[in-house]
Amino acid sequence: MGWRCSSDKDVFSAISAGVSFVDACGSVSIESAIGTATASSSTGIVLLATRVAYTASVADDVEAAALRLGRPSKELLVYVVATEGGSVDDLAAEWVAVSETVSLQVGALGVSCTSAEMASALLRKLQADRSPMPGVLLLPTNPTTPHRALLGLCRRLSVLPVAFSPLPPASAGPADPARMLAWSVARGVPALCSTADGEGLLPVAASTHAPLDAEERAAINALEVHS
Repeated sequence: MGWRCSSDKDVFSAISAGVSFVDACGSVSIESAIGTATASSSTGIVLLATRVAYTASVADDVEAAALRLGRPSKELLVYVVATEGGSVDDLAAEWVAVSETVSLQVGALGVSCTSAEMASALLRKLQADRSPMPGVLLLPTNPTTPHRALLGLCRRLSVLPVAFSPLPPASAGPADPARMLAWSVARGVPALCSTADGEGLLPVAASTHAPLDAEERAAINALEVHS
């Protein structure tokens, strides 16, 4: 499980908790805090991620982020974020430009979408255009919105889905965060949590989650909201 850091303090909390996947969200301050924290102590961090936007200097921007994070750029997951209100065509164009510029420079490239509809449309457009596919797709998905068709598309295209906002909303009723994250793991979807998902979630996100039994799976699957 991963942790999306929203402040410098968040960085040190995540590293102390033993999270193995940390997202700096493109923040220079947070990238620097991660670099400082990992340089001064032994950590279990396996993967570092940060966001970029396409500019003429994107290759230099990636190297600068890697320097702040204290890792070679070939060890980073770098992702592009869909612009609020932007079109699929615009997102596809930015993704292709970033991919063509830095694909050999980083460990993995991804796209973050705020909706399943945008994510599905993007993947289908890239497929139709024979454009490079992202290695990772970050999207909001949880037991109430499992987006099964989109995850099936990801598997067919060899794209790894990563869930942010992985817990069901409060309106779905009481939920055990550990079992919700175990459900995500069972689907082959790593979860990227943050303080926005709830107070006290960090130790849960950093833990190893026991597999669900059949009764638990059925109960969690029943949370799906059908529109």
